[in-house]
Amino acid sequence: MKFGKYISVGLLVFAEMTFRSSAAFCVTPYIDFTPVLVMPQDDQVNDSFGNGYGFIADCGIIKDHFSFALGFSYRSYFDRRYYDNYYRDYGNWHLSNMVYLSLYNLNLSVRGDLIENRSGTSIFGAFGAGIYFSDWDLKKAAFYENHGYLYTETGQRKFPGFEFQLGFEIPIDTKISIRSSLNYSHLLTDIRVKAREYRYHADDPNPYDVEFTKEYRGINLGGKLLGIGLIYRL
Repeated sequence: MKFGKYISVGLLVFAEMTFRSSAAFCVTPYIDFTPVLVMPQDDQVNDSFGNGYGFIADCGIIKDHFSFALGFSYRSYFDRRYYDNYYRDYGNWHLSNMVYLSLYNLNLSVRGDLIENRSGTSIFGAFGAGIYFSDWDLKKAAFYENHGYLYTETGQRKFPGFEFQLGFEIPIDTKISIRSSLNYSHLLTDIRVKAREYRYHADDPNPYDVEFTKEYRGINLGGKLLGIGLIYRL
């Protein structure tokens, strides 16, 4: 994916500039990685997708009680179910449902310590903004002995968004700390998807097969991210 290549190049360039300038400005470079559990916020998203997973990766600099970072994150909401050849009074049937909504982003963030004690344990807050790329894919199917149904939606979207973060950090070494955080992302956008609906019945020689576009307006593709990971100071 071209978007992923741009993100990788951006992270490498930012990391190189950060490490070279750290000595001159008396700052500490760092990198961190946090796996996260993601929960969608918008009711329209919840209608089709469930909770998912993802990760957040940052590289940046720490100066006193503040840090500045360039970050990349990935999250995927999903709801995957599969039923096959289940027998009821009316015969065999097949149901399947495979849907996912993936989000990638590249953003800049600033973090500040709200509370810090002598051991280095701190509670922090952060704000970030960047560009997000969404990949919407939904497939539902139901086939019975004499009729069937198939419905699909696919779409992509690039848009700006922002996030808030609240968390805590506990040092376990001079350079390594455990970091846990709760993120809330507000990713308000419109998304247009291509949809196809197909239905047939054994008694009808002409199946129903229609392709159309569907718009979701004012939908919040963001949500809550709860994670725990490690930060390493270079």
